[in-house]
Amino acid sequence: SLLADSCFNMSKDKTGAIIVIERNNSLEFIKSTGDETKIELSPQIIESIFYKNGPLHDGAIILKENTITSTRIILPVSDSTSIPKRYGLRHKAGIGISEKTDALVIVVSEQRGDVSYIKNGDFERITSSKKLQQVLTNDLSS
Repeated sequence: SLLADSCFNMSKDKTGAIIVIERNNSLEFIKSTGDETKIELSPQIIESIFYKNGPLHDGAIILKENTITSTRIILPVSDSTSIPKRYGLRHKAGIGISEKTDALVIVVSEQRGDVSYIKNGDFERITSSKKLQQVLTNDLSS
């Protein structure tokens, strides 16, 4: 899919990203921390938002269906002590929003280029675009 491929393109370039996918729980409570938008999803858009020196790369984006509804979002950071030390603020923020809502989160690490998938406070490293597509399809259809 578009989203999975974009994540792995950013991973190759070590472009850090945090993408929050809104499901049933409203994310209105954090949208005010960033900029509301209505941008149709495309690989160019996602990659340009997270471009290292771009004006929007700081913070998370929120996706609902195939629309980017917000950029530059500040997420609540998890205070879980079980998160390995090697994971930084992006991962803690991704875990934080997934503990409070049913949102799905994809984090691309700037340091290592790893792609992590976060749901219900749990995260797993994803090693291929195909696998990311599978977990997304599975979770978004349930």
